[in-house]
Amino acid sequence: MTAPHHPQRSKLFGWKAIFVMVVLVNYSAMIFVFHSSNADLGEQLSHLPPPPLKKSANSNTQADDDKRRLDNDTNDHQSNTDHQTKQSKILLAGMAFSDNTISDFALSFLIDAACSHNIHSHILLAKRDENTPLDKKIEVLAAHSQPLPADGKQMRPTCRKFIHVEVAPSEDYLLNMTKSYHQNSNSMLAKEDTPNNPWNENNRIARIKRSREYQRQLVIQMLTKNDNHSNNDDNWNSVDWTTSQDAVVGVLDLDLFNYPSPMELIDSARNYIMMSYNDASSNTNDKKYHAICSNGLFVMKSRSYNGYRRRYYDTFSTILLPNSWLHVDREKVRGSLEGEDVAMAKMNQDKTLQWILKEGRRQPKSPSLSNNNNFNNEEEVQYQPVPVRSCFNGLTLYRADVWLEPKCRYDSYHKDDDAYLSKRYQHACEHIVFHECLRRVLLEKGGGGGGEGFDIAVQPDMTTLWHHLS
Repeated sequence: MTAPHHPQRSKLFGWKAIFVMVVLVNYSAMIFVFHSSNADLGEQLSHLPPPPLKKSANSNTQADDDKRRLDNDTNDHQSNTDHQTKQSKILLAGMAFSDNTISDFALSFLIDAACSHNIHSHILLAKRDENTPLDKKIEVLAAHSQPLPADGKQMRPTCRKFIHVEVAPSEDYLLNMTKSYHQNSNSMLAKEDTPNNPWNENNRIARIKRSREYQRQLVIQMLTKNDNHSNNDDNWNSVDWTTSQDAVVGVLDLDLFNYPSPMELIDSARNYIMMSYNDASSNTNDKKYHAICSNGLFVMKSRSYNGYRRRYYDTFSTILLPNSWLHVDREKVRGSLEGEDVAMAKMNQDKTLQWILKEGRRQPKSPSLSNNNNFNNEEEVQYQPVPVRSCFNGLTLYRADVWLEPKCRYDSYHKDDDAYLSKRYQHACEHIVFHECLRRVLLEKGGGGGGEGFDIAVQPDMTTLWHHLS
């Protein structure tokens, strides 16, 4: 007897067979892919959070596990920075009124210098602001500067130690510091209100002079006492900063809106200041200087330009060679200084910037480019330092042994500096006072390759920005 035919049941069995075959094929493919790309899979998942650390047999508390995690992170950070070239022969010293007057740009610059290049910095505050503590900002930014935890381990930023923050003492203390120095050196002036007197109690420039010198004394202590450093930075401790011609101190303002990159600083220090450094890839015949200033700019809306235009800013500290002071608010008439060029002294800030760019422009190596007067191609234009008599511009690099010269101070007094009095403040800029002292001292020592004693220059393409807009 023939079995009855059930078309629906046979159709159902057919679909089941197909389903089983598909499952088997996919499962086999998954096994093959897993075994053939196991390493790649691990790399793709490396960004995910790691599993919790397993407690060891000797670990009884969560604190022990946390300590172990931190110790591991420290070791990881050390191995990560071993490949970096240490640049701690550069120290940066900057002042600010309080925690919240330091610009975010300045703080980012110091963090980058410390965490990427091992550059130490010293910050002097006139007072603390409890609402915006600087130390917390530094801790947060230093932690954020570390590479992302690809292996799941957060790295501890040892570079935090490279940023030293101190608070200045009272104005009375600084005043007595300056008076004591001048009493001991027999340079006290008869009247306190004498122009350019560094112990004028209520004069803004006089207060800045005293603060700059106080910070310089603190930095001298830092650099000459190795036991003050608990960071085990051998590259730092191995340098005799008071005599080294290959160490650099950078003095800067901390309220600017833009700074050169730390690498630009390092390149300028190597190429134009450090005596023994010679890079075959750079212009090896470049002259060495005692100091290199940034090119301090500000942005201002110009009607004739029909837009915003950059101009040179820091005329108060800038004296062109041989003796042309650029400041407008001056006690002495332009052209009255010995050796002053009236036309140069009368240059406005726009013309000053154009003059610096023109003087600092290198001749192109290619003959075809040298015959082309069009310098608008920024890729081809290169700059070299422009020698001046004095400058600052918000950031200046000094050869360490020069900046640490014991015979010169920011709060010193010399009658010749009265030539650079501001009409408003009845004081010369503290940087001019310091530079003129270095000029006299180095001339006596026979230093300086340009016959000026103290060789200082503006680097046109190492720029700072004093304002966003004006």
